[in-house]
Amino acid sequence: MKVVPVIGVTALVLAGCVQTPNPAVNAVYNGVGGAALGAAIGCAITAPVGCLPGAALGAAAGGGTGAVVGVAATPRAYMYPPTYVPPPPPRPPAYMYPPPYAPPPGPGWGYPPQ
Repeated sequence: MKVVPVIGVTALVLAGCVQTPNPAVNAVYNGVGGAALGAAIGCAITAPVGCLPGAALGAAAGGGTGAVVGVAATPRAYMYPPTYVPPPPPRPPAYMYPPPYAPPPGPGWGYPPQ
């Protein structure tokens, strides 16, 4: 009889460690963990009479409660503040001036040798 509470506590601890942004996954994991812990507690309480009825009621109550808590404990998405976006570079002017002219060639250029 001491194995059932250990399994229930282990399942609850493992289910409680999982926290995802998906509420369905949280509901399933926490529902399973809650059912396991509820069954363990119900079995422990009704051990003198018989373990089965207490375990069944505890599993039903724990599973439902665990699923509701799993959905409620789903982390909300954090809205980050908008980051700074630098302004775009300035547009080129409509008319581009031609590049500056090259300086005239020196005196020894372009004349035939003498």
